[in-house]
Amino acid sequence: MLYESSQYQGVGPRPEWVGAVFDGKLRIPVNVMAYREIYRPMFFHELTHAFIRAMTRYHVPLWVNEGIAQVIDASRTGMQRPEGGAPSIEALTTPFVNENNTGAAVKLYWYSQAMVERLLARNASLVHFRDFIQNMRTLGDEPALQKFYGVTTQQLFDEVR
Repeated sequence: MLYESSQYQGVGPRPEWVGAVFDGKLRIPVNVMAYREIYRPMFFHELTHAFIRAMTRYHVPLWVNEGIAQVIDASRTGMQRPEGGAPSIEALTTPFVNENNTGAAVKLYWYSQAMVERLLARNASLVHFRDFIQNMRTLGDEPALQKFYGVTTQQLFDEVR
């Protein structure tokens, strides 16, 4: 769905930093379609959320969902760690679109990507990663993380902090 206004055609208000949304529909601003370097990563990011939802039929932790989307869209790959303190794990598990501060949102995305990249560094097999994501539904988030990567969310967070 292409939209023209900040109202996201019924999705509701979002912070200014939000460019696109996946809420069961891909909602992308029509004005970015003329700029491939902007719409391509935006489209891949939101499409990744759609694939994750279809693949898991489960709400994976937000840091995992956003981290995967960040790795796929590659728009922030190689970006330096944002200055200031790290966000809390709690902040990494609540919807990032609730964050009105752009700087805080950048941190959330950076940390989620760094945590997913750390998982992939432990085992780069995409089949292994897929199995981890799919098993979250039956095992639970932490048990699946420990079974497939031998780490807790807190330990992973501490590694990238």
